[in-house]
Amino acid sequence: MLEMLTEILARYGIEVRTRTVILGDSATLEGECRRLEAFADEPTWWLGHSLGGIVSLALARLAPRVVRGIVTLASTARADACQSAERRRLELAQAEEDGHPMSISLALKSTFDVERGTPLGRTLMRQAAHVGLARFRMQTRYALERADQRVQTFLTLPLLAISGALDAVCPPDRSDEVAQVSTQGAHICIEGAGHLLPITHAEVVAQHIATFINHHHGLHHAHID
Repeated sequence: MLEMLTEILARYGIEVRTRTVILGDSATLEGECRRLEAFADEPTWWLGHSLGGIVSLALARLAPRVVRGIVTLASTARADACQSAERRRLELAQAEEDGHPMSISLALKSTFDVERGTPLGRTLMRQAAHVGLARFRMQTRYALERADQRVQTFLTLPLLAISGALDAVCPPDRSDEVAQVSTQGAHICIEGAGHLLPITHAEVVAQHIATFINHHHGLHHAHID
């Protein structure tokens, strides 16, 4: 989902040395953070969409030595809501029965107002197939076991939280809370954008990221998808 941002950022003078990491190889969220830590041999910028943003915040808490700055897109600093456990159980059961791509196709219209046959719908279906059921199962576990990061301002590094004004999954107030996690946090809300803003509003998202990173003199990026 973040590949097109990489191409656009290069046009804005950002030297992109990127590794796109698909989450879901470890049995726990902490274990996944330790896996990601091994990818970086120096402090690095981490860019994450939705769950990727949640993992970026957890990584900064568990392995601050490899985090130079964070950009979250349509994400949250909250723990999973109590009522989410049953919903996630049903989603996982649907994916187990039908396969992950099919379960995504059933949710596209109701959750994202995206038709399966549109270019965006096809992109999301390809991504679901690439992730696969095993990784989706682990990603669901990470979402359920994540900690509430709002308890304290525990970061002092640059942190940009970008939200979509129309996002019903992670509304803009969630990105406000993400920004407050760091003493150098900032929040930008993009009008007309929803949860899939890295695809639907890639140009304007990349502009904001480039401005923020150039302001903080950052050059190295690692992407979490």
